[in-house]
Amino acid sequence: EELEIWYQQQKQAEYRREQRAEAWRKYTPSERVKSALAWLFMLSCYVVFCMLIVAYGRTFGNAKFGRLAAAWGGALATTFVLEEPLLITISHVVPWVLAGMASNDAVSVFVAEIWSSAIGKLISEVASWCRG
Repeated sequence: EELEIWYQQQKQAEYRREQRAEAWRKYTPSERVKSALAWLFMLSCYVVFCMLIVAYGRTFGNAKFGRLAAAWGGALATTFVLEEPLLITISHVVPWVLAGMASNDAVSVFVAEIWSSAIGKLISEVASWCRG
């Protein structure tokens, strides 16, 4: 009987938790609001970092500030000019290439030949050695 009482208490607690969660579910923001909040957060981070740059520049002088600003500017340029476009391109091109390779009979024959060759046997040996 004690176990049954405990079980009923657990079920009631679970029901109350579910009711509280259900009450909060109707207050979840839309995707537009979530996106706007994310952009607002990123903008506030950017403003804080800009204020840090100004404080750093006022504290350490023009020479160090110029080097810092140039380094951060180079990092931003590298990110927005090289890394982001490259990652976006890779994320769109790789699935397309893999789908083409999977549907191409010549590629599957080529992969099977490589796997049955010495390279494939070496890879199998290394894998089995790593597993122990």
